[in-house]
Amino acid sequence: MIMAGQKVFLLAARKEEISRLLDTFEFEKVAKKNLWNFSADNLRISVATVGVGKKAVKKEIGRLPEELFSYPLLITGTAGGLTGKFNKQDLFLGETVSGEINSKTYRANNHFSSLIKAVLKQSRFVTGHLHSANNPVVQTKKRRKIHDKFSADAVDMETYFLLHRLQKSGYNPPWTTLRVISDTEAHDELEKIKSLQQEACQRLNRALIKIFSALKEKNI
Repeated sequence: MIMAGQKVFLLAARKEEISRLLDTFEFEKVAKKNLWNFSADNLRISVATVGVGKKAVKKEIGRLPEELFSYPLLITGTAGGLTGKFNKQDLFLGETVSGEINSKTYRANNHFSSLIKAVLKQSRFVTGHLHSANNPVVQTKKRRKIHDKFSADAVDMETYFLLHRLQKSGYNPPWTTLRVISDTEAHDELEKIKSLQQEACQRLNRALIKIFSALKEKNI
């Protein structure tokens, strides 16, 4: 079991990243919020989208019920690969996360990460350090600079700011992050990256359905 009571909170940036999961499990939407709930037997899953970037994260976090932040937290979405060892569509587990607010580095919960890895053991996935930037990082030169400065393997715009916001609010749930590499440093055109992100969302939805199906069947 992932945790006593089987409650899990999934946070994504955009609805496209969790749309197939919502349909598969027939989540119920909470009125006037970017929040969906699923309950079955001793399992409760809450899913929310928080937008892209720290301003959106700050706004959406403030609208969510405080109870959710006591649940084990899975942060998900897409990310850009910063090293040659990644391929687009690779599942990426960020074991550590840095950002551009301060010098603090957040470390994922080892037990929670191990459970996710166990479910995905038949899938290709990579692990490493995730960095959250203030703005979209498209140009290869900027990506290499982030890689060199922060020893980062991938970059997004939400995870660090989300964790920072939660800590400032007094929440400290066990958490881990699962993202899909939507593009690599070889892709430095914004329109090309948007197209790749659509493919990445499909891969991410398949992985999430696998994880939550295992939870529902009590296989983890």
